[in-house]
Amino acid sequence: GTSANLTLSGLSLGDQANYDVIASSACGNVTSNAVRVYVLPSAGSGAQRVWSGTFGFDYGSGNNWHGGIVPATGDDIVVPGNLRLTMGTARAVRSITVTGDLAIVGTTASENLRVSGGFVDLRAGSVLRLASAADPDIQLDGGANIIGTGSLTLGGIISGNRRFGTLDVISGSSSIGAGVTVTNDIGQAALRALAGAALTINGPVNIVDDPVESTELRLAGAGSVTTTGMVTLATGSVCSFNNGGFTNAGTIVVNGASLFLGGTVNNVGTITNNSGAVFLNGATITGGSLLPTGSSYVLNFADVTLSNVTIPQNITFSGPFAVRLAGTITLAANAKVRLANTPADGTVVKAGNGVQIIGSGEITTETTTLAA
Repeated sequence: GTSANLTLSGLSLGDQANYDVIASSACGNVTSNAVRVYVLPSAGSGAQRVWSGTFGFDYGSGNNWHGGIVPATGDDIVVPGNLRLTMGTARAVRSITVTGDLAIVGTTASENLRVSGGFVDLRAGSVLRLASAADPDIQLDGGANIIGTGSLTLGGIISGNRRFGTLDVISGSSSIGAGVTVTNDIGQAALRALAGAALTINGPVNIVDDPVESTELRLAGAGSVTTTGMVTLATGSVCSFNNGGFTNAGTIVVNGASLFLGGTVNNVGTITNNSGAVFLNGATITGGSLLPTGSSYVLNFADVTLSNVTIPQNITFSGPFAVRLAGTITLAANAKVRLANTPADGTVVKAGNGVQIIGSGEITTETTTLAA
């Protein structure tokens, strides 16, 4: 037999597909089985490694990689098909491209995959499941981003075992692209930005309820987290924003769910409460619009500060803690704010006729003014 090398140039991401290879000679043509061609964007200085999975799920076995070499730090890897990767220990690469349904699986907190300075490319129709027995599953640093049009799923059932999922940004600023849908599968999951790091989520986030156990997505860490798309909480689910700094630049919709807000919340966008419960855990909420529909905001654990917030509809704050108003609070025409046992201070701007502040609680008069 003979062999030959074929070099393809000028390819784009859209050229990734299955191809037939036709060998021609004086004796005729021979067509091979379909050959898969992978196209990687912006290759780094490392090698490109493609998963074969010939001998199972062990990431650390060279027999499971085309060419027989386990990826090293700085390599770009491609994982095709529907499968799982058992990490075994901490791994590091520059990028990972997912074309099928892939689960990242570990048994301890040290068994994770770090993506440094590159990207996680979720191709159309692909799913990346973070489903380790301990967190985190994937770490991003050096400005690594999640791109593409696939799905990032936190948690899953692997070999009959229920596994949670966690993604950490450990340094630098990382983002999840607008084409990527983030969702949870089971139990508790987390997207975390550690101290000094930042995570921006540009695509939709859909939090579903787990009928077996309580479901909670935690946006946590000492860093900053920003959402710019639609965050939807399904009935029965829970979402907690308790990181050092959270910015809502999109829309959070609470559909019969529970939303916990803590820390500093820069509400550039909108929070809509549809028959759910919003718990304010000592949060400082700055700017934006609070849209309650069918339920109240519950003060939980500590005083809450509202600064430069617009209240366009009737709203109730209930609990033994104080609502402290700072800056300009804009009340739309006929909007009523009911303070149940919650003293308040600051400035209230009446934006229309018929605005009232009512309730059984006390409104302190030391610094409170009502301006027309």
